[in-house]
Amino acid sequence: MDALPEGVAHFGKRLTSYSQGELDSSLQLHFSDGTAATCHVLIGCDGIKSTVRKQIFQEKAVATGQKEFLRYVDPIWTGAVAYRGLIPVDDLKAKAGGEHRAVETPTIVSVTTTLLD
Repeated sequence: MDALPEGVAHFGKRLTSYSQGELDSSLQLHFSDGTAATCHVLIGCDGIKSTVRKQIFQEKAVATGQKEFLRYVDPIWTGAVAYRGLIPVDDLKAKAGGEHRAVETPTIVSVTTTLLD
């Protein structure tokens, strides 16, 4: 985050909706604190209760008349569970008795389980 130019990232904002600009391809973002911002690209990385996903599928259902799009408005649990953890470098070195290869070449281990009916 430190490498980003000043004023590029804003934290503590909650998107409530967005709308298309009338004269160009810009998007108007509306936040819960009453503020607004303009952008040209909106990437919906807003989590499980995604405002972006909800609005996209609601608008698609209305525009196309296809109500099946509404089933994607709320998240659907797939049955997959992921466990993740971080190990501080100092703890890793202490456990290894010195240097460890994962310090120079980071290792990612992801364990995912799928619960079956």
